[in-house]
Amino acid sequence: MQVKAIKTRVFLPPKDDLISLIKESFLDVKLKEKSIIVVTSKIVAIGQGRCIKIEKGTNKDNLIKKEAELYIDRNKVPQGYVILTLKNNILIPSSGIDESNANGYYILWPQNPYLAAKEIYTFIKN
Repeated sequence: MQVKAIKTRVFLPPKDDLISLIKESFLDVKLKEKSIIVVTSKIVAIGQGRCIKIEKGTNKDNLIKKEAELYIDRNKVPQGYVILTLKNNILIPSSGIDESNANGYYILWPQNPYLAAKEIYTFIKN
């Protein structure tokens, strides 16, 4: 198996066009049969516009709980490091909310990640 990174342009919140990013990034790339393409949840979420500007007074824990289907509060998790959540039938810390390298935004977990993967697959296949 070979792993090959594809360099892309900067993809920034609050919203960017995922399909055009894929189109631009794969112009000179020949995919072989049975190739696997990995797109991070963060990129999918930005493509969907699932970003919230971080403002003074924003409580990330409240946002995490609002986004979760179910959660185990921070005070019940060893060392209180994260809020353990269930989101889209996936067990994920903090409802998948990420603020690292996000240019002042909370990037939420994608809406229906399975459907997003299918849309990307269909676009690439055609």
